[in-house]
Amino acid sequence: MKSLSLLLSLFFVITLSSTAQNWVEKSYNAPIERSNAVGFSNSNFGYVLLGVDANGNHLKDMWRYDPSTKKWTRVADFPGSARKNTICFTIGNYAYVGAGAIGVTGVRDMYRYDMTNDQWSTLVNYPGDGDRLQFNAACNGKAYVGGGRSGASDKRDFYEYSPATDNWRQLPNIPFGDRTSGISFTINDTVYFGLGYDGSQDHNDIWAYSVNDSTWTQKASLPGVGRVRASAVVINGKAIVGGGFRVSSSSAMLGDYYEYDPATNNWTSLTSNFVDSARAAFATFSLNNRAYVFGGSITRNGGTLLNDLWGYGNVGTINAWFKAVLTPPTARANPVGFSHGGYGYITTGNVTGGPHKKDFWKYDPLNDYWIPMPDFPGDARRNAMAFVIGNNAYVGAGVAGSTVKSDMYRFNFLTNQWSSINNYPGGNRLVFHAVHNGKAYAGGGVTSSGSGPLVNSFYEYNPSNDSWRQLPNLPFGNRSSGVSFTIADTVYFGMGYNGSQVLNDLWGYSVNDSTWSQKASFPGVGRARAGFIATNDGRAIVGGGINLSSAPYMNDYYIYDPTVNQWTNISNSFRDSSRAAYAMFSINNSAFIFAGTTNNVSGSLGDLWEYNLVSTGLHASDAFEQKSLSIFPNPSEGIFYSNVKEVAVLRVYSLNGKLVYEETIRPNSQIDLRALKTSTYLFVITGANSTESGKIVISK
Repeated sequence: MKSLSLLLSLFFVITLSSTAQNWVEKSYNAPIERSNAVGFSNSNFGYVLLGVDANGNHLKDMWRYDPSTKKWTRVADFPGSARKNTICFTIGNYAYVGAGAIGVTGVRDMYRYDMTNDQWSTLVNYPGDGDRLQFNAACNGKAYVGGGRSGASDKRDFYEYSPATDNWRQLPNIPFGDRTSGISFTINDTVYFGLGYDGSQDHNDIWAYSVNDSTWTQKASLPGVGRVRASAVVINGKAIVGGGFRVSSSSAMLGDYYEYDPATNNWTSLTSNFVDSARAAFATFSLNNRAYVFGGSITRNGGTLLNDLWGYGNVGTINAWFKAVLTPPTARANPVGFSHGGYGYITTGNVTGGPHKKDFWKYDPLNDYWIPMPDFPGDARRNAMAFVIGNNAYVGAGVAGSTVKSDMYRFNFLTNQWSSINNYPGGNRLVFHAVHNGKAYAGGGVTSSGSGPLVNSFYEYNPSNDSWRQLPNLPFGNRSSGVSFTIADTVYFGMGYNGSQVLNDLWGYSVNDSTWSQKASFPGVGRARAGFIATNDGRAIVGGGINLSSAPYMNDYYIYDPTVNQWTNISNSFRDSSRAAYAMFSINNSAFIFAGTTNNVSGSLGDLWEYNLVSTGLHASDAFEQKSLSIFPNPSEGIFYSNVKEVAVLRVYSLNGKLVYEETIRPNSQIDLRALKTSTYLFVITGANSTESGKIVISK
């Protein structure tokens, strides 16, 4: 198998010398919202699996968390039936998961998961009276499980499991009687059970079982009130316990957390900045001396579920809660986007039919994740304008609710700080705007929150003295909702809406002699709210949008080459291309599309797509020749077809460089990759006369 470095080197070398480009979705993968899941870990990764979603559907998916990347990866599904409230413990590099409930039906089948090879195997059933919500923990190579519930009855029996023989041995009953929905953890040679419900009330007591002499000892009770569905996790020889809710009252979820030190038998309240700490029925795991809390419910009936991941541990010089996964921006329409220093940025926008936004995000393409930035300082809004000059971004105007805005703000990329600048004097929203040679050019737009009146005023902005200078009006009349970009010494405005129709014209403004000239029209139909971006190779991508006369969302995309004044269609492979009112930005050789709105889904989008642009020195008409080696469609649910012109060898690799599939393919071969998980993969096709590599996406 090729090494990862060799594979990636081959991939990038071939990609940059290839002549075809494809849209690739930059997916944010994470477990869906759930409660009653379980978690475990080894020395490198944390895992969560099973549970129930907000619609009451039971789940069997399993996800692996990598703290080095702060990302989730879906791994092998649990092999039994989907379920909740299961037993879960680890011994060595194996996790043991099973029993639980499928709806109201209890089950006792058990399975072992090999964390090294991502494989499951079947074990002997759990023999205890309780089928779900048991106490369970592992110590010194064996597991200890007891109590729980079967039907409406709570239990007290107690068992020891030996993985060497796959055998359960019954021990004397737990000393605190029938109990379910409590907590379990292990520190050194002692297993701790406690809290939970006995059929009449909830408890806050803690009991310790010494595996060395098989004796029980009652320990200091949790300082907080009794509770059920709390969780416990151990780091640095101490247990973190909290959350849950009271059975004996109708109070809200509990958000208090405590640390237990077995050396002193004392509890310490944790000073919390855990924003969503009040929850129950969540999963936990420990990793690298940090505790992690995943998902759970924030209402007693389980109607409002979470899929966030929080960590607790050393942050700088103190122990504190921290957000463990860098989640992406939420779905929205009408945001603005720009790029600087190898990063992409988006801000503002609105949820379709919902609130406006002012959050600000930075996208890191190397690590493929979003980083939250200081919020936009003005009112939340949509239809703003944004441009970059030097080490500053300029964002403003737009509309906040029904109030049009003219205020402008400057963001400094070096200090990560916002400051207020002079207002924009022209149309307030849906303005044409672009940058050339240290100055910005903006014009047109709408002066109200509705569809008019439109204007054709045109301004130049000079950041050195923070001033706007009015120029002669736009030559194409009153216009809004169009496209704008800069290539070489020319600013391009075009398309959009003039109050009666949508257009497909394109105009170039030469900043050297302040003259306008009409260019080749966009090949597609007229439209508004299209996406646009100038790329690093001196071209522009334009497409999508909405044709207001018939109201369909458009899905055709084109590259404009100003050297020949021609457009080339690049609509291939963008699965969700029918959209409008989205943000675009470019980074290196790639253009990115974020969010927007479409008729394919209800509301707004929150996805991110990348289009790789190859700077070969060829004209656009040459750069889109069909490859002699290819597989399609892409993305696919798992069935692909070859478009090779010769016998070749296909190798498919996971993103960490592991060879997961190899086959000799011929022209028009069917390639069945349905056995692979939903993910993005690297492929290499090697023929006698050529080699190709790229990415394929399996989306089930």
